[in-house]
Amino acid sequence: EIRLSLVGSEMCIRDRFPKEPVYGFGAVSLAIISYTDAGKETGQYGFAVMAVYPDSPMARAGLGRGTIINQVDGQWITAGNLNAVYSKLLAPNGAATLSVADNQGGFGVSEHKLTAELIYENPVLYHDVLEYGEHKIGYLVYASFDAAFDGELLDALQAFKDAGINDLILDLRLNGGGYVMLSLIHISEPTRLRRIS
Repeated sequence: EIRLSLVGSEMCIRDRFPKEPVYGFGAVSLAIISYTDAGKETGQYGFAVMAVYPDSPMARAGLGRGTIINQVDGQWITAGNLNAVYSKLLAPNGAATLSVADNQGGFGVSEHKLTAELIYENPVLYHDVLEYGEHKIGYLVYASFDAAFDGELLDALQAFKDAGINDLILDLRLNGGGYVMLSLIHISEPTRLRRIS
């Protein structure tokens, strides 16, 4: 476990910032889709799922990156309900039935009833070591700067170090920012902070 020492008192990252679960279906990010027919807008919209948290209701239903949501609770997504549906998908307070498109952009091909549950939104969505010949590349998808999960981030970075990577790809495409307390500690008092293995 990676621990930090600040002015002689030890601080465990995992204990310093408590994790707080939130109710959700597990969508990390959604992109709005506007449908057209022969170049003209149809007035119908959808949401493309950009990523889901592992072991969330969406993940267990088989929904993930690239899933297109066209209906929620039997209603098509339109300009009139776009914001309400978006809020319901990202911050639900109960259950919803989602109609999702097939990979070819069809409408309402399958339905999935999801119930919101408490989930921990670990921003370390994915990490792996990719090998290209003898070259090792660490690949990390990091969804937000959340100090409560800095331990998980450090674990991923330690795994990269242990694997002897040559390069690192830090994928921040889904990252909207967040809480960077440890960065502030490093900047404000770098000589008083050291790593202990």
